[in-house]
Amino acid sequence: MLSQEMSWPYRLEDWDVALQLGKGFVLERAGTVIGTAAWWPYGETHASAGMIIVAKTAQGRGYGARLMDALLTSARPRSVALNSTAEGQALYQRRGFVQIGVIHQHQGIPRGRHEPPPPRLVRPMAASDFDVIMRLDRDATGLERRHMLEKLLQGGDGYVLQRDGMARGYAISRLFGRGHVIGPVVAETATDAQALIEAALARLGSVFCPHRHLCHIATRGLARRHRPGAGRRRHQHDLGHAGTIERAGARVCDSQSVFRLGDIDVRREEMSGTDHQNSETAATLGTLATPALLLEKHRLDRNLVRLSSRMAERGVVLRPHMKTAKSIDVARRAYPSGSGPITVSTLAEAEYFARHGFRDMTYAVGLAPHTAERAMRLRKAGVDLKVLLDSPEQARMLGATGRAADVTPTAFIEIDCDGHRGGLTANDPKLIAVAVALAEAGVKLAGVLTHAGESYSLFTPEALVAAAENERAVAVAAAEALRASGHQCPIVSVGSTPTAHFAEDLTGVTEMRVGVYMFFDLVMHGVGVCTTDDIAISVLATVIGTKPEKGWILVDAGWMALSRDRGTAAQRVDQGYGLVGDVTGKVYPDLIVSQASQEHGILAIRPGSAHALPNLPIGAKVRILPNHACATASQHELYNVVSAGSDAIHARWPRMRGW
Repeated sequence: MLSQEMSWPYRLEDWDVALQLGKGFVLERAGTVIGTAAWWPYGETHASAGMIIVAKTAQGRGYGARLMDALLTSARPRSVALNSTAEGQALYQRRGFVQIGVIHQHQGIPRGRHEPPPPRLVRPMAASDFDVIMRLDRDATGLERRHMLEKLLQGGDGYVLQRDGMARGYAISRLFGRGHVIGPVVAETATDAQALIEAALARLGSVFCPHRHLCHIATRGLARRHRPGAGRRRHQHDLGHAGTIERAGARVCDSQSVFRLGDIDVRREEMSGTDHQNSETAATLGTLATPALLLEKHRLDRNLVRLSSRMAERGVVLRPHMKTAKSIDVARRAYPSGSGPITVSTLAEAEYFARHGFRDMTYAVGLAPHTAERAMRLRKAGVDLKVLLDSPEQARMLGATGRAADVTPTAFIEIDCDGHRGGLTANDPKLIAVAVALAEAGVKLAGVLTHAGESYSLFTPEALVAAAENERAVAVAAAEALRASGHQCPIVSVGSTPTAHFAEDLTGVTEMRVGVYMFFDLVMHGVGVCTTDDIAISVLATVIGTKPEKGWILVDAGWMALSRDRGTAAQRVDQGYGLVGDVTGKVYPDLIVSQASQEHGILAIRPGSAHALPNLPIGAKVRILPNHACATASQHELYNVVSAGSDAIHARWPRMRGW
């Protein structure tokens, strides 16, 4: 009755669904319900609120405030978002809510016949799509809405938009109120959203009764413009992009402000738009402003398959290290059907990938008090984040931090297999002391973890095979020592790109961590792990000058675009600041970036080479292969994604940054 009094079109069935998914309150006076409020949890960090109604005869007496305070107390400590009428805004603003956007409701009777998009673009949703749909929804909203989507799909029709064999968007259409609602609609572009809406309208055309059923569509983000580095998702709604809706007969009948109170403790970064078309800048390499980071998708995919197949053959879990790519779009190439185990090198990475649905992570950097606190917040939010330590002091500190956060931490003990970094040797008495300290502190021992960093200095197959065997043997010996002392050691984690590709025996190893294998680089080429044809990223640069008398060609890519990494200087072949190829990626013989200042690179023929300097006029484009993929990629905000044999830029994949 209250919703009818407010002219809200809720059916009893709609109330029932809402209360199955969330929690509600009623306010009674003399046995009569005079107010309602409800909220819906999305995991432990976010919630939405709605159905906040006070009978007209009871308004202006503080009942709305009492309902709202009860709701916020129940939802605490989650951030809460809601849509507000103009009349309700003062109530929410007094409680600290801030406006973050506007939502428009389109309503009308569909007119005309709508032809569905081709099945190769939009198809009906299948049960097997659900995990992928969940991932798309998390990416779009930052929320864990599994239960809500499951419920909506029980009584609705789902549609999936696909491209390149992968789901890129979805929509749900369902009965609601006096008609049907189309929503949620999650899409990467306005064009994709329109295709999904057309599919839903085409289906509704066969079940609608004119003048009886209305179609409701709420829009806030059909057009999304991502501002790199803004530190927050920005959605901009442009009614011009809602042409499909309006042509269908659904006009804007109401607009409400979107408010939010509080925010998740982990820092929010710019959300990526998978395969977001590069329409705002350049469409081809020839028109792309330089310097720019390129990613050849076919090489990336080939590199991913190469190692994943190798590990699968040996029965070892592959845990990709995302420190190289720092991109959800690259992670999805590794896990096209959803999420999987990953390694991170910063907690900003952990927070970023957690927002995109990844839950199984290893933070492979030694622990400090401030990072322990931040890591425990992630565990509190449901992320299985395992940390790394090598001392009893760290174990005790982690235990205390876990108790303060009311979570049970999980930690690896770091093992030193080749003197390259931190950790304990397999026969160090401190190894058992650390395990004892972990147990006493209430920290679960995940296992042992090591990294064969010295393998980067090798260059013969025999030496790499030996390094891989040493890495395995040391890690397994440490695990066996712990088990012999009564400590469980379920995970034996090893990893470096060279040893991963040259290991002949992985007996006793349970997982492999690797990062640069996705892209490869000139250091890996010098080690002997890859060819230059395997290197998936490069920096596009433009010729800005020549010095023929010095044998120089000047380009607009200096160390700000290439990084200062000179990792090949210690190898048999010094590649300067990078190896140079033409705009298609074909390498010029012995042409390297011999010198680099902040924004200038000097191309020259390698000393001792008999090859001639190529004739490159002003304005010519070149590609520069990186010494160290991690360092070079970190200089850029995004990847311009290209394919072999084409100068078209197919997509832009943003990279996250920060610690």
